[in-house]
Amino acid sequence: FGTGVVDLIMMNHVLEYFTAEQGLKVLRDCRRVIRRDGCVRVVVPDAEKLILYYTNSRRGLEGWTASLSDFDEINEPSAACPTQVGKLCSLLFSGRQAVYDQETLCHAFEQAGFTPRVCAFRKGHEQILKETIDMQPVISCFIEGVPG
Repeated sequence: FGTGVVDLIMMNHVLEYFTAEQGLKVLRDCRRVIRRDGCVRVVVPDAEKLILYYTNSRRGLEGWTASLSDFDEINEPSAACPTQVGKLCSLLFSGRQAVYDQETLCHAFEQAGFTPRVCAFRKGHEQILKETIDMQPVISCFIEGVPG
């Protein structure tokens, strides 16, 4: 794409399949092609949320009934793991090259020339939300960026 010609970019569970360095290059190229009034939305597995699922289920917190087994449908390696830590590793690393949380993804956005904004599930840029579906919201990190 030419410079400054794209209105909206949505990456839903894609960026983590690149190394951190490659992911930054992808974000920088997004910055190059996005219009001044455009927006980029990136959704990735949130390492912090996955770790909370692991630790809270291991501690047996009262009222906490969720576990990483709730996400076995995401990938076969996770479903095949008999232990919670195996599931955690699978959900974070199986086929993935980078791991993100809000802080790390916001930092990458800033390095790429965006002003990042943390969003919640189904909150954010109206047009992107109308045209896309957020995947795995319970364990995802949602960040939008506008050219900085």
